[in-house]
Amino acid sequence: MNETYFLSNTRLKIRLFDSYSSISNILNNYLLYGFENLDACWDIDNSSAVVVRCTNVSRHVFADQSHFTSTMQMFIAKDFFA
Repeated sequence: MNETYFLSNTRLKIRLFDSYSSISNILNNYLLYGFENLDACWDIDNSSAVVVRCTNVSRHVFADQSHFTSTMQMFIAKDFFA
């Protein structure tokens, strides 16, 4: 679902976007998008030190346990503006 609504007499534009479907599609087909795997690129160990688990963050969906990489964010944005 990607719908745009325009209100008369204003420049306000409202766009509805199904982010769940967009993200699910990318996660289910991550290889087609050029990602290596779904593992996080870095993590925090018991001493609060950052542990780097990859050499190329742009080839991963997740930067850490909660955040998408900028590459993943770019694909979501492309879906939004499609």
